[in-house]
Amino acid sequence: MLAQREIAAQIEAFVKGLETQWGASREAVRQRTPGEIQREDDRALVYAHTWLDHGVVTGYEFQQDLLVRGEFRLLQRPVNGLNEFIDYYLAVKEHLTLAFGPPDEDHTTWHNDLYQPLPDYWGIAVQLGHLRYAATWTTPGGVLMLDLSGHHHCRLTLEYRSAAFADPGRAV
Repeated sequence: MLAQREIAAQIEAFVKGLETQWGASREAVRQRTPGEIQREDDRALVYAHTWLDHGVVTGYEFQQDLLVRGEFRLLQRPVNGLNEFIDYYLAVKEHLTLAFGPPDEDHTTWHNDLYQPLPDYWGIAVQLGHLRYAATWTTPGGVLMLDLSGHHHCRLTLEYRSAAFADPGRAV
């Protein structure tokens, strides 16, 4: 339960940081963001670190040197529990629902129902790409998308696009 609260708090801090920096320059974001840059190009800054042995990637996208989009991605390495990332997703979703109200869209999608009758193994279904969770909120600052999907491991991704600046076709 502590880990779920901790990841929800980290994502909340990421969202609040983006909201205060929409339209900021790359240099301003670089100065406010701790950690080592893993990748930088004309449109993006990408940072990487670990949390509870999992990989964390945070990315910032710029248009005309203005911050327009952020992404927080948690990668499952190693597997500490079969439904660990489902628990993280649900904790973050609950946190975002308290902050922004119910999601505009909320989907649980089975691409292969092999594990559907076995809830204790749904985390395996996510890892295999058989199950995906997704929720979207429209906020005063933009559009928040929370996604739990997988392909050999789970990925919990929060993407936040600025309402004022974002180009919906780009990805960090």
